[in-house]
Amino acid sequence: MFWKCGPLQWCWAHLKRDFQAFIDRLGNQVKRLGHDLMRPTRELLRAWSRHRDRTLSWLEFQQVMTPIRLKVESLLLRGHGTAVDGMCRELYDHHEWLSTFLQVPRIEPTNNAAKRSLRHAVIWRKPSFGTKAASGSQNVSVI
Repeated sequence: MFWKCGPLQWCWAHLKRDFQAFIDRLGNQVKRLGHDLMRPTRELLRAWSRHRDRTLSWLEFQQVMTPIRLKVESLLLRGHGTAVDGMCRELYDHHEWLSTFLQVPRIEPTNNAAKRSLRHAVIWRKPSFGTKAASGSQNVSVI
C-alpha cells in the first residue's frame, strides 16, 4: 500500500529539548549555541501560543515569525564545525521543515496534539502487554 504524506513539519517541542541538551553539554561553544537557539525557540512558541489563542492574527504571526526564522537559520549555520555539526547541518539543509506551519495554517509547530490523541491507546497498551497477533492489533486499532 502506498501512503501519501502531507507536508513535513519538525516538532519544535523536541527541538527545544535538543537545544537544552546543547546547553547541558560541556563545551562552551555548543553551550552558547544552545542558549542562543533557545531564545528564538521560546519566542516562536510564545508567538504560536498567541496565534492559537487568537490574540495574534495569521498575518501578524507570520510577520513576527520572519526575524525568528532567519535568526534560527543563521544560528544553525554557526553550528557548522562544532560538536553538534551533524544536527545543525541536517536542520539547516531541511530548514523548510522547520517552518511548514507558517505556510500551512492547519499544521502546528509541535506534535503535542497528536501525542495527546494517542495517549489513551498508549496507556491502555502498557498494562495489557499489547497484542500478540495481527488480528489483535487490528481489533485494538478499531477500538
